[in-house]
Amino acid sequence: MNRQALSVYLQTLEQAGWHRTSQGGTEKGSTEVYFHIKGNALLTVVFTADEKNPVSLRYREGAADEPRNGAIRKAQAIPLIQKSLERAGTITALAELEIPGTFEKAGMQIFEAYADGDCAGCFLFCGTSVLPLGMWQGAQEFCVADIDADGEYELIQSAIIGSGLVMQRIAAYKYGSPPDTKSAGKQLYEAYGSAWALGNEYAELLPLAVGETQVRLYCLLRDARGKPLSAGEFGVLRLQDRGLEPEALRDSPFYVDLW
Repeated sequence: MNRQALSVYLQTLEQAGWHRTSQGGTEKGSTEVYFHIKGNALLTVVFTADEKNPVSLRYREGAADEPRNGAIRKAQAIPLIQKSLERAGTITALAELEIPGTFEKAGMQIFEAYADGDCAGCFLFCGTSVLPLGMWQGAQEFCVADIDADGEYELIQSAIIGSGLVMQRIAAYKYGSPPDTKSAGKQLYEAYGSAWALGNEYAELLPLAVGETQVRLYCLLRDARGKPLSAGEFGVLRLQDRGLEPEALRDSPFYVDLW
């Protein structure tokens, strides 16, 4: 797809009811990113100078902005996210991600925000408590489980960033009193987390809750065009002190030991 075809495609999206909230790109102009919202859904179009794979799409189904007991609405979330932005900017669009069990089991909500022509990242809410989940431009997936079996559900985040040798990040978030602080008040915090390197930039790791307390990590390998090639499994996520590690991590052909 060349630039003229991209322009026609973007116009077709707008005619189909997709509202472009913002757009961004790299300083050298080698990558262009266009963010769209239609109803509660989000669509990101990325155009690059790569002749083999110039366009990639990212689609997310959003949750309806309806009154729910204990839930925060978009209009209430925007000023709280605005205060939490890691960089200067004004929120131009916001969508709640629909992750099964996030609100029903954990009492949490995830919003993806857009500010001044670029994605501002995802933000985790529990009531009015807000926690930025980082600026992950690569694959990012979530599930909900009581991974430490303490009777309270955690949000599990799997995120990948980089190219070539990529970094994989797994974290579990809770709402309560962090054990390493003196604060008596409750807040959102990272209870468990780990990071490691993967030797294949097209390996996408997907967390899946199995039952109430177990999470299994699956690996989906894609080619440069995003077409699925094969799938594997990293095994059950195990707690290691304050860290998380899949039981079969070091047996994976994609694992790279840097330490």
